[in-house]
Formats: sequence, structure tokens, C-alpha cells
Amino acid sequence: MTQIHITLLGGFQAELSSGQPVTVAGQKAQALLAYLAMSRGRAHPRGKLAVLVWPDVAHERARQSLRQALTFFR
Repeated sequence: MTQIHITLLGGFQAELSSGQPVTVAGQKAQALLAYLAMSRGRAHPRGKLAVLVWPDVAHERARQSLRQALTFFR
């Protein structure tokens, strides 16, 4: 399994264990990755994640944004 190292203090940075930088476009996608990394090993319902990261948009739009953000992490 590939490991990713994430730095949150002093600005968001992500890199593979090989040192190769990982680009995570957008602050919301970065926030999502940081949240999931900080609570690894726990299951998170998609609806909860959508509302957490996109609280100011309609539920369906938030879930669509979540789906788009998750495609990056494949």
C-alpha cells in the first residue's frame, strides 16, 4: 500500500513516501483529505462528509461535490 505524508501546519503539503509531491486541487478537497487522514480507521457516512465540507450548499450538490473530490483519491 502506498503511503502519503500530509503536512497541515504552515500550509497544506502532501507527498508520497517516495518524496514525490501529490497535488490536491482545492481547499475543500485538502480539508477532506486531512479530515479522513486524522480519523483513519473509522467509517464516515458520505452524507456526513458532504455536510461537513460543503455545509453551505444543498444536500444533493454537496454529495456531488464529495463524489468529485473522492475521484482524486483513487
